[in-house]
Amino acid sequence: MKRQLHVGLLLLAAALGLGAQTPAPAPSGANPAAGPGVDFRLELDLEYQYRFRTEERLIEASTVKNGIDLARSFFDRPPFARLLLRGTMPFGFGAVAEVALRDQWTGDYFRTDNLPVIGVEGDPVRFENFFISKAAVYYDSPLFNFHFGREKPDYNGILYGGLLPGTRLPYLDAVKASGKIGRMKIDWLVATIPAIKSWDGQDVDPNKGTLPAGAAYYGFESEPGSTNPNPTTIVEGMNRFSWDLGRVTLGVTDHAMMARRNNRFYITDFIPVISRHQAAVSQTNNSMVFDLAWEPLDGLRLAAQAGFDDINASFLGVDDTGSPTIDAYVAGLDYGCRTALGPLKVKAEAGYTHWLWGNYDGAEIWPNDQNPFLRFQYRYLADSGGLLLPLTSPYGPGALWANISGRLELEGLGLELGLDFQYLTKNDEANLIDTAVLDNTTTAGAHGTQFVSIALPLRWKAGFWEFSARPELAMVDGDPWLELWLGSAFRLR
Repeated sequence: MKRQLHVGLLLLAAALGLGAQTPAPAPSGANPAAGPGVDFRLELDLEYQYRFRTEERLIEASTVKNGIDLARSFFDRPPFARLLLRGTMPFGFGAVAEVALRDQWTGDYFRTDNLPVIGVEGDPVRFENFFISKAAVYYDSPLFNFHFGREKPDYNGILYGGLLPGTRLPYLDAVKASGKIGRMKIDWLVATIPAIKSWDGQDVDPNKGTLPAGAAYYGFESEPGSTNPNPTTIVEGMNRFSWDLGRVTLGVTDHAMMARRNNRFYITDFIPVISRHQAAVSQTNNSMVFDLAWEPLDGLRLAAQAGFDDINASFLGVDDTGSPTIDAYVAGLDYGCRTALGPLKVKAEAGYTHWLWGNYDGAEIWPNDQNPFLRFQYRYLADSGGLLLPLTSPYGPGALWANISGRLELEGLGLELGLDFQYLTKNDEANLIDTAVLDNTTTAGAHGTQFVSIALPLRWKAGFWEFSARPELAMVDGDPWLELWLGSAFRLR
């Protein structure tokens, strides 16, 4: 802890020093000290946020959660300090590193600010010690891109709540590449997700199901009291093919989660132009996502996705398993224009996920080796353990939502006015931990919690400084409360 604390403080000191000494950019936009043609970027954020609530209410009151309140209380709260360094050579090679210092997650959903707690015995400045949020090298060109390292994924375009890895996730540790062949583009991704147990102990049973006497096929990393000498490696793979037809882009994606006994993997798990489903390798959770993006006119973008975790073919007369067709859909728009007052931006999105979306665990396919690590679950490494978020949807299985937001910038005043509206219905018994896939006759009809939120965010920028306020009216199942977020930030670019 002390060593990591010293590293964090040194990085902050270095950032402040760089910020004070960085000269004005040359007319070309390049940093002369970095070399001819080198694009060097430094970003430093120091930010404080305070939240006031008239009532402490969670959206998910159930014991097993889907990360909805965790996202609102922790991941949507800005780090109190962030430093990013990026350098790109003229021929496309570059590197990026980012440190994001956050207050330590202790299970308190209702912390009033984002500052680290000072003076805790044995931990004088309590913040998350795993603070590297980006660390990657890359090569980018018009026809081919290759990235290796830790970065925030972005495969959903304008759909924040899309069905593929997207910007709502903190990061992925991955190798990814993309290339163009005429109008066709191929995206390829292989990532590892650490099998770290949830911070609150509410997690899957790695060896659920019928096993030979004394067998332990799967296990968490460094689980207290574990007798499994071979913890599980979880691998995420994605092959996406898209076609650029001008203002319309069509795409199809094979997205997979893989976790195997004895961590055995095959070359077919990683080939960019193969269907893992057709490769006939057992214990692979495949999701197929079709997407459409359309720009009917300048400033307006439309997008939609349709995903299938499983398709029950019994309607064709095929003797299929007892699992129903598991589907999900998301659609949205992004519009921007200039008004007499300044730039206006509007976003809208609506989505639906089946109550089993992301929950396939191998129970229904030979050799019936049930493996809940196959579920589409994202695991974030924190000091307290794993912080779990749904990987392929913003709210997990059994959700129906609609989000609308607008921003109007008043030019010359540095002022931005906004409006955010959210409606969410969430099945209380549908989650990625203990929802049964086969012979489940109760979850579909479970109670759905309804959440509504209306907020009026306000932001004012003056030079390096930024001040914000966000009054919000929230309501769960008809019970309202008020929240007020106040923030102040220093941003150096």
